[in-house]
Amino acid sequence: MTKRRLARFPKRTLQRVLKKLHSLVKGLRPADSEIVEATHQLRVASRRADVALRLFREWIPSHRRHRLKSMLKQIRVDAGTVRDLDLLELRWHPDSGDSGSQVSPEASAWLHARIHDHRSDAFDRMLRWTHQSRRKRFRKQSRQLLQQFKQLGARRFLRQIPQAIAMLVDEFREAASTTVQSLADSHRTRICARRLRYGVELLQAVIPDNTTQLVSSLEAIQEQLGQINDDATANRFVRQSMAACDDPKIAASLQSWLDRSEAAAMNRLAELSIQMPSPTQSLRQFLGQAD
Repeated sequence: MTKRRLARFPKRTLQRVLKKLHSLVKGLRPADSEIVEATHQLRVASRRADVALRLFREWIPSHRRHRLKSMLKQIRVDAGTVRDLDLLELRWHPDSGDSGSQVSPEASAWLHARIHDHRSDAFDRMLRWTHQSRRKRFRKQSRQLLQQFKQLGARRFLRQIPQAIAMLVDEFREAASTTVQSLADSHRTRICARRLRYGVELLQAVIPDNTTQLVSSLEAIQEQLGQINDDATANRFVRQSMAACDDPKIAASLQSWLDRSEAAAMNRLAELSIQMPSPTQSLRQFLGQAD
């Protein structure tokens, strides 16, 4: 890549990521048959944009970056809540062979109805981003940030970007060493693995060789920890819901399920062995520029 293209790479990459996110927000439709996938893609796009802001923070005025990061977090939380409730609704459907079949029919029906109500409220909150005023504010903040994006040159890029990636590597390595201590630690490791994966993906055009193996390893770690996190999310929702249950038989059935599920989650966590994937030689050389 030429020095001129390298100098333009940060702004063009962030511009592309933000454009993708805006198109996903604009395309959200309540009656869309693929709304579950659309919600997932929206959450992924908001996370990629967040990582891009981390990578290119030296190029962006801090007040612009913080404003956009705050908005991205709101989008990510809204889409993530809908996604979690979509999964819960599937697991706890009275006719499913999953969690709904492991409790009494009355408990399954009661919890499924509660999940459905929460999901409807969460979906309405997510759809607020499709309103013209919010989309206009998002476009305005994105445009203002890009207009004030600094042109620091290829030399600055080759000094700053390896440092940013090295920081993501260190964060993941530190988190991985504590993964099995608690569900909160495993969730942190998953977040760090995801940020490193997205960071490497965003920089693939400027890293000298193929990073597919590293990305695949990080994706596998995400998937493994994601299953544990999904279980932890389900447990948390059931525990919170039980506080609103005034039927002792339903509460007892849910408590029995919760005891088994929490024990199983901790067993899976104890069996984990998360290691830092080995970066390619060229990536090591790239990161060596940060030393």
